[in-house]
Amino acid sequence: MDISSKKIKCILHFNTFEEGVIFYNDMTYSMLLEFVVNRFNLDSNVQFNLSFNLPTNERDITNDDDVEFFIDCATNSITDEIPHLYIRPPKVEEYVRKVNEDVSEDDHFMQGPWLQVIVYLHGEGLSVSGCLGDMKKNCIKGKLELVVGVVKSCTPNSLGDMTVTLKDPTGTMGGTIHYKVFQDEKNGYTKSIKVGSVLILRNVSVWTPTPSQHYLNITIRNIVKVFDKDTEF
Repeated sequence: MDISSKKIKCILHFNTFEEGVIFYNDMTYSMLLEFVVNRFNLDSNVQFNLSFNLPTNERDITNDDDVEFFIDCATNSITDEIPHLYIRPPKVEEYVRKVNEDVSEDDHFMQGPWLQVIVYLHGEGLSVSGCLGDMKKNCIKGKLELVVGVVKSCTPNSLGDMTVTLKDPTGTMGGTIHYKVFQDEKNGYTKSIKVGSVLILRNVSVWTPTPSQHYLNITIRNIVKVFDKDTEF
């Protein structure tokens, strides 16, 4: 910050959370975005809308000029009203379109389960980035932090496990779902895990018998959520 910059008090709103913060009159749009991402530990790839509210002004903030206008209103308000800055997710349809615009015309990524997954992860501050196509980059110490995949094929084996092929926008990968997943009647995985459903998985172990071969080892603890193939958007 410039030594001559001045502090501006503001009330920041995010979901049900609000907090008094200090901004500076030389703040830019990129600085404001960085501040918001760091304050709420947001995924920098996830879009969100910024807007401010004063008794006589309400406006979206999308660039440096908007930030300058916001600061000008805040410092020159004749009512001395503290400005309120809001962080909101974009409209669902707009967000889904943006996230999915670079995906191929693969029909699975245009269906209800996948589109609902995008919305669900956005609400958790995450985005669907894909990882199956690049193990060298995404597999850390034999694990994938987040796997979001469409079930392309699934076949029970003689041990009671299920052999599956998962697909995301970057590639496909085979794997095995442990039989105990299907013994958990409470979650109904026996009926919901089938071709066309979408799995959200965490900290999945990857078996790599050769440098070019990779298989997912999916257990009950890896499953975050399953979206049935008939899920509507």
